[in-house]
Amino acid sequence: EGSIPVYGSNGLVGWHDVRLVAGPGIVVGRKGNPGMVTWVPTDFFPIDTTFYVVAKECCSSLYFLFHALQTHDLASLGADSAVPGLNRNLAYMNKQVLPPPDLLDNFDEYARALSIRAHQGEVQLRTLAGIRDTLLPKLLSGEMRVTSKT
Repeated sequence: EGSIPVYGSNGLVGWHDVRLVAGPGIVVGRKGNPGMVTWVPTDFFPIDTTFYVVAKECCSSLYFLFHALQTHDLASLGADSAVPGLNRNLAYMNKQVLPPPDLLDNFDEYARALSIRAHQGEVQLRTLAGIRDTLLPKLLSGEMRVTSKT
C-alpha cells in the first residue's frame, strides 16, 4: 500500500511507496496485453510487463505522443507466440508525422488542462468510493443512522 500507482500491461494494478518514473507519462503494454497505451498523470512505477515512453528532443510533448500512439496498431507488432508480446524494435520502426512546434505548443496547453481536470475527477471518484465503502456497511448493519431534518 502506497501512494504511487503501479502499472502493468492492463493498466493500474496496485500501489507502491516508491516511484520509478517521474510523471506524467505513458505506459505501453509489452506482455499479456501488448500495445495498450495508458496515460499516467502522476509519478508511477511500471512493472516488467510494460514499456514507458521517454520523449525525444524532436518531440517533447508526451500529450501529443500519447494520442499519436493510440492511433498506431501496436498490438499487431507482437512477436512472441506463447505469451503475446510487443516487439520494441518493430515499434521503433513506426513513423509519426509531427505538427509544427507552435501547433504542438497549443495542443499541449489544451491537453495539459484537460488531463489535469480528468485526474482531479479520478481522485474525487476514489475518495467518494472510499467514503461509500466505509459508510455503507455501517448503514446497512444499523450501526449508523441517517436522520433527515424536514
